[in-house]
Amino acid sequence: MRKRPLGGTGLEKERVYCDAHRMLRFSSAPVLELVRPSGASSARAGHAFRRFFFDGLLSARLDVGLVFHVGALLDSAAATLQLLESFLGMKVAVHAREHWEGAAEQSKGERAPSPSLLPLAGVGQAVARSYLWATSRSTPDLTLDDRWIDVCQPFLFVEYSSQEEVPLPKSLQELNVAGNGPRITHLHLAHRGTWLPVWLMQREGGYKADREARAQRLHLVRRQAEIECLESVLRALASGRLGPLIPWTRQSSNLQRYLQQSVGFLNRSDRRVEMDVPAAERILRLMEEAHPGDAIAIYQVVEAELRRLDARLNITRNVLRFLLAAIQALLVQAHPELAALSAGTAALEFTPHSPAPRP
Repeated sequence: MRKRPLGGTGLEKERVYCDAHRMLRFSSAPVLELVRPSGASSARAGHAFRRFFFDGLLSARLDVGLVFHVGALLDSAAATLQLLESFLGMKVAVHAREHWEGAAEQSKGERAPSPSLLPLAGVGQAVARSYLWATSRSTPDLTLDDRWIDVCQPFLFVEYSSQEEVPLPKSLQELNVAGNGPRITHLHLAHRGTWLPVWLMQREGGYKADREARAQRLHLVRRQAEIECLESVLRALASGRLGPLIPWTRQSSNLQRYLQQSVGFLNRSDRRVEMDVPAAERILRLMEEAHPGDAIAIYQVVEAELRRLDARLNITRNVLRFLLAAIQALLVQAHPELAALSAGTAALEFTPHSPAPRP
């Protein structure tokens, strides 16, 4: 366990991390391959960090950071996208249970099995199994079930200085950041049949600008991870994959604490950075893709499960309001004529009423 020298910029669960350089290792020195009409080119990279974060309840995150000196290699937007694809396809090794046990056998004179190489974008399941084995009590009859840990979608965050020439695609969306923050753009990268979120941040020079850029990077990475994890938890809750949770137990209490912290953080995040899609709406869209049925049916199932668990009223209310705001946004997108009705309803709901005078 280590502490971040510059702290977590006020974010909970970000000040301390676990060094994960032994869990995930690159097969060789990281090299990005670029294929251009003039010929193939390559750019070497330096290791920045491999960090593992856990909130103590339900969600975990693995950050892998590399530093690339591309120089004049990026001469077009296509080259920038190819650079991202090359990064996702870099080969890494994940040490699982059989590899750690093999290392112990090797000390006895036997040959240990070598871990298989996987592309960086596809190590989620292997990392999950390695973490599951490391945190489970070791018994002779221990069997690991992949359903115990749900693997979320990876995403990329690219940071570069204003002095670097990085050609960007035209299909970018620029975010409105509060204050005089760095320029942040967003796109979705097609990778092996799926779309991966990519954030690109251009930072200015200077101590104050660097601190602001770091705060925005930590915030956006945490926000995207919270969206993926909360969607996974709500989907598991709606489909019954969490199992027969009993009210007023430690497992039920941990679930409620996680929902309270995650929903609260995402609500604050939407007020800090104006996104194209709010967090609640993004989560509901992901749930609709993985869980057949409309948004209202998902809302009703989540509500029924929270009632069955006898969740605290404030947590139930916050989670349901979080999802209800997304349902209203989706209905307005499908039926624009409902926008005026929705605004009028909100105005009536939040209009303060003065108490009637006493006789």
